Amino acid sequence: MNCRSPRAAPWSIHRPRRVRFACGGRAKGLFSRAARATRPDNIWAGKQHERFSNVERSHPGDRRERQRRSRRASLRASGVTWTFVRASFFHQNLSTTHLTDIRDRDEIVVPAGRGATAFVDAEDIGAIAAVALLDPTSHADTAYTVTGSEALIYQQVAQILTAELGRSIRYARPGIVRYLRHARRTFGMPWGMVLVISATYTTARLGMAAELTDTVRAVLGRKPIRFAEFAHRERAVWNPAQTSADLAST
Repeated sequence: MNCRSPRAAPWSIHRPRRVRFACGGRAKGLFSRAARATRPDNIWAGKQHERFSNVERSHPGDRRERQRRSRRASLRASGVTWTFVRASFFHQNLSTTHLTDIRDRDEIVVPAGRGATAFVDAEDIGAIAAVALLDPTSHADTAYTVTGSEALIYQQVAQILTAELGRSIRYARPGIVRYLRHARRTFGMPWGMVLVISATYTTARLGMAAELTDTVRAVLGRKPIRFAEFAHRERAVWNPAQTSADLAST
């Protein structure tokens, strides 16, 4: 889930040679749609500005997190203006990575224990990224950590989905070993991805993923999208009659 390629945006980004896309999930498409509504030739006008987005909560020993820190340090020393957009856990993880567990088995299987998670919607991330690109001067040399307004344990997430979908969704609360087995046997997930996901959810399990920020309100002037709003908006994806082929065609 990487949108660093210029193909991620429908308009040319060759003029601002230091624009970098590194967002995940639906933020890629949402950001592109926001960009289509703008006139980038007027925005950039010969300026160089880099907007760098990544997931905020990563295990400190993760190789990708070390690479991100190295890129950020290089960027700060480069002399170009920059904006960091660091996101917490996406709502969309529940409608993509964990979709089939919820849709087909009525359960959430993540090794987060009883730890709370500061969720954020990809639409909010995309909107903040678009604002930073539309007005780079106002957001130059600024690091934004973007979360929603609520930190939820996955039992609460299951309760919200239960109320929205009209059927019981349970949080399985697996340990690491059970999750590793589930990811490998059920999804055939590569070991590298399994270990990265396990390390990421361990931050929640250890109580390191619950910190909230007011960035959405400060930058966009509105409240963040709550998980219940997201669940209502996306409820069709968890319909057992909905198949992967159906989703791909929409």
